[in-house]
Amino acid sequence: TPHGLVQDPMAVCGVREYQPFDALNTVDWKQTARLGHMMVRQTETQQNDSYHIVLNMQSVIIEPDFPQISTPAYTEDCISLCASLLDSAIRRNIPVRLMANTEPGGQLPGGRVSEEGVGRHIFASESFTEKSSVMEAYRILARLPLSLSVPTERLLTDIMEHPHLYAQGGNIVFVTPFVDQRTVNFHRAMQEQGVNVIFYVVSTYQNALTLPPDLEAYFRVSQWRGGKGYAS
Repeated sequence: TPHGLVQDPMAVCGVREYQPFDALNTVDWKQTARLGHMMVRQTETQQNDSYHIVLNMQSVIIEPDFPQISTPAYTEDCISLCASLLDSAIRRNIPVRLMANTEPGGQLPGGRVSEEGVGRHIFASESFTEKSSVMEAYRILARLPLSLSVPTERLLTDIMEHPHLYAQGGNIVFVTPFVDQRTVNFHRAMQEQGVNVIFYVVSTYQNALTLPPDLEAYFRVSQWRGGKGYAS
């Protein structure tokens, strides 16, 4: 039975040790105090049709040398995170597809979102539906060129204008090195179109933003520090 990447907070079925990306509001403080280390409420998983993982290759809010990526280590962190998400989905029999704002073609297996407009510059893999496709997903991630085809703003706008191309199952997982006001506006617009968007963010600590309570975002701090171009 397919299960979602996102857990259902209404279906609590025990506790387990804290793991990266666990939301703080899932911490069971009573069990944490009793056991002496962080514990979270274990929940069952929601059933969902499919997911589209959209990887934002742009490393900082403003890339000074577009189409070059100024801080590739942030983007590489996102690629590593995509590997974990793809592996989790495929092994749990969730149909999942990868998209990224890097130019399709060359030695990169797969195709493009569409044959016209911005979509022709967005890489799109085939849908991964079999457990045997994990290695193919890894190969694609390893071959992603560290360069941009379109900036984040154009990617978000295209998704909002053509949600049927990016969210056929009604679920988008948006993996990005940063969040800003455009992210909030995008989330609101997709909600109005009935599309569920979950954000996984490699935080650089420079992007202070108050997120609305209904925006589901999971943060991980990049292990890399420094570089040019990130927000003050």
